[in-house]
Amino acid sequence: MSPGRQPGRYLADFPAQTCAACPLRAQCPTQPLQQRPVQVLRVSQRQIEVARLRQDCDATRKAGPPHLRPAVESTLRSLLHPFGDERHQLPVRGQRRVTMVMVAVDVMVNLRLE
Repeated sequence: MSPGRQPGRYLADFPAQTCAACPLRAQCPTQPLQQRPVQVLRVSQRQIEVARLRQDCDATRKAGPPHLRPAVESTLRSLLHPFGDERHQLPVRGQRRVTMVMVAVDVMVNLRLE
C-alpha cells in the first residue's frame, strides 16, 4: 500500500503478469495503469475501516454465541427490584395500573442502560 494523491486515499499495485493468470480476473476491481505494467486498486480510509469492522464482526461471530441468560435475568431483576422484597409485589392493583407502572419502569430501565 502506498499513499495516493489525496489524503486518506491509498493505492495497492499488483504485477500485470500475476493478474493476467488470475481466474477471478473478470470480477477484479483493479485497473491497469498506462505508464507501468501494473494493476492498481484504489481504496479510501473509510473502506479500510469498514473492512476491519467486518473482520472483527466475523471473528466475534466465530467465537461462539453470547451468553444471554445473565443479561435477561438482570433486566428482569431491575424491573421488579424497586417494588418490594422477595415477593416482588407492585404498589398498585388492577390491570391498567400495573400495565402503566410496568411500561414506565421499562422506559426507565432502557434510559438507564443507554
